[in-house]
Amino acid sequence: MKRRTFVEFQEKVERALQGEENGLTWNQLKKKGEIEQTRLCYTWVKQLENEIGLTRERRGRNVYWKLDRK
Repeated sequence: MKRRTFVEFQEKVERALQGEENGLTWNQLKKKGEIEQTRLCYTWVKQLENEIGLTRERRGRNVYWKLDRK
């Protein structure tokens, strides 16, 4: 199995979230972005927040990921 790099992960997340005004849950994002990771690397998530404007918002029991480029 090929080990994924941060750049590959970033590209998949960014591509999957393009045009998703309301965001996606992690499971929706994994499916749409064809992301194979089962667990998150929170260091990578923090890096995405800084580099591509990723935000995560809790709504009820779900957390929605979206791009917030102001």
